[in-house]
Amino acid sequence: MIRSTLALVSAVTVGLASCGSAASNRGTQIACGRAAIAYLGPLTGEDAVPNTPERNAVALQVEQYNESHEDCQVGFVEFNAMSTDAENRALAERIAGDPEIVGVVGPVWCHPAFASMPVFDAAGLSVVSPEATNVELTTKGWKTFHRVVRNDGVQGPSLALFAVKSLGATRVAIIDDGTAYGAGVATAVEEAVLGAGVEVVHTAILDAEDTDYREVVSDLVGAKVDVLLYGGLDKVAARLVQQADAAGLRVPMVGSDGLLTSTFAVGAGAASDGDYATCPCVPSEIEVASSRHQTFITDYQSRFGELPPRFAAESAEAAAVLLEAIANGNRSRDGITDYLRTIDMAGITKRIQFTATGDISDGPVFVYQVRNGAFVPVARVTSGKLELVEGS
Repeated sequence: MIRSTLALVSAVTVGLASCGSAASNRGTQIACGRAAIAYLGPLTGEDAVPNTPERNAVALQVEQYNESHEDCQVGFVEFNAMSTDAENRALAERIAGDPEIVGVVGPVWCHPAFASMPVFDAAGLSVVSPEATNVELTTKGWKTFHRVVRNDGVQGPSLALFAVKSLGATRVAIIDDGTAYGAGVATAVEEAVLGAGVEVVHTAILDAEDTDYREVVSDLVGAKVDVLLYGGLDKVAARLVQQADAAGLRVPMVGSDGLLTSTFAVGAGAASDGDYATCPCVPSEIEVASSRHQTFITDYQSRFGELPPRFAAESAEAAAVLLEAIANGNRSRDGITDYLRTIDMAGITKRIQFTATGDISDGPVFVYQVRNGAFVPVARVTSGKLELVEGS
């Protein structure tokens, strides 16, 4: 039945040339059966593997919405996020140029978000990201950016809290992979550990294109670190822990959600076993946040034959936010943006309320540990309070 949703989208996008510019039509109420929401995330290549479930979760939400709103259905279109700023800006212009697209789930990642948000904001097109956590995304003055997960300004201190309270960290190294995402996490982590009186004995920025980190590892051994704190993506971290392990440096790494992939848990082999990653995503296998979350888990598993992977529930939640606005009679871009300013709804994993800058008002950060090549949830941090997960 997702196919029927996609068929509806084909009808939505036909006839675009006859419409006026999206910017001039941002206050126009789109007719029932014509309005659509878009998904913007990686859909091809190796990055599609972790993100396809997120796309599926959004499509499932639209399908279920249409089953209960047969008289005023919503279309669903999907767009493949690109690798360069220029490509992502051009893609954003294509999306924003279709006046019948009234909301976007995404951009999924921070880099495409920075490139596309000036276009979306100028077009009055509200976006709800399920995953982009960089703090600066809500400091640019954009009125149409929203996210349903806590940002790195919350995730970083949560990571630091776990390292200090659960691992007893006293001499830490803070490392990032040179990306905007990794640098943002590292900055937040450093502020938090220094505030806790922990000594930062080494910092490093790794070149993501490099494959030899032995010099950095040597510095870490010499600094006698007891915990590695990492901001960044999985491939760099996997190489680092493999080379650290080979050099005999066997201290735990605690990283951010960029590590929460099989590339790190499996690809790094035994070197990653026992390491940790934080994530502002709710683990479906042990945490049922609400009856709505349980319904989503059941429906997703029935359709796709697996428990919802990380960020699938949050992707469904982002779609549910836009669909809630549409269900309340808002089928114009301005109408949806205005509605989201004061939205207060029981979401799938948390209560949905946005700050004036588009951040979610509250929500947990979970800590996962690599055990035999898989990530297992072991703790949660809510409102600055650390709790171990039952059975961990």
